[in-house]
Amino acid sequence: MNKYLKKAFIILAILFICMITKFVYFNLNNNIDSNNIISLQKNITEKCTEYTTISLNDITSFEWEKVYFFAPYSSKKDIFKTIGFRCGGITETTNEGMMQIIFVNKNKMVCNIFGYQDTFAINSSQKVLLSSEKPRFIVTKIGKENDKIRLDWYDSNLVQKSMSNKNIVSQNKVGVWKSESKIRDKNNIIEKSNEFIVSKEGIVVGFMIYNEFEKSTGNFINQYYNSYVGYLNDNDIKCKTEKDNQNFELKFDRNKFDGNISLSGNTSKLNGHYIFTK
Repeated sequence: MNKYLKKAFIILAILFICMITKFVYFNLNNNIDSNNIISLQKNITEKCTEYTTISLNDITSFEWEKVYFFAPYSSKKDIFKTIGFRCGGITETTNEGMMQIIFVNKNKMVCNIFGYQDTFAINSSQKVLLSSEKPRFIVTKIGKENDKIRLDWYDSNLVQKSMSNKNIVSQNKVGVWKSESKIRDKNNIIEKSNEFIVSKEGIVVGFMIYNEFEKSTGNFINQYYNSYVGYLNDNDIKCKTEKDNQNFELKFDRNKFDGNISLSGNTSKLNGHYIFTK
């Protein structure tokens, strides 16, 4: 064998070894049991009751240490950096509303929820949750046919200690409450949206958004957002914002909730008087 053929053979051998190593590496780190996503979907359907709260641990039959939530358009590079290792089976989300949720156990991905799901959605304002903390979610149903289950994480530490263990909530207060307004001034259009859920246990989980648009063109200018948790005590809701731990209260009267929200700092644009209806 002449020296050129020998050199080419050595190069091809090295490339082949690299490919095999990469294949083995990715598969060792992509040891996902397809039954995990199936069992998760089944448990959500069977165990989640609308307007109740549930621990994520109660609907995952597989072992996991951390679960990561990635925003749409997150790159593989950012995903690998966040979870701390590289693995196969990751596809980047390309549209708003697509989910990218990764369960990790012992530095291996054990479940990956990707894209749009027909039967459920899981949302969290936190990028990572720990199994040891037994994270809790509030359950609602969405969709035209009310056939899609949505789970929204809430910080149970902010509300659980303040609640009465015998809190009884009347049916007319349980459900989704919304307040929306649109203001047009000389130059801009301001849209405010505030929505919260009252569970059968009296847990309250909500969010408020302020969007500003240029009046003449409709171009987006700015957005302010804050989420909050709270609890219902008789006719009063006591809330705390999750970003900056600011307090406010809402009162129930004549089949509606209302109250003044006064926040300081970057989210003060969300301030105002809100009236909520179902």
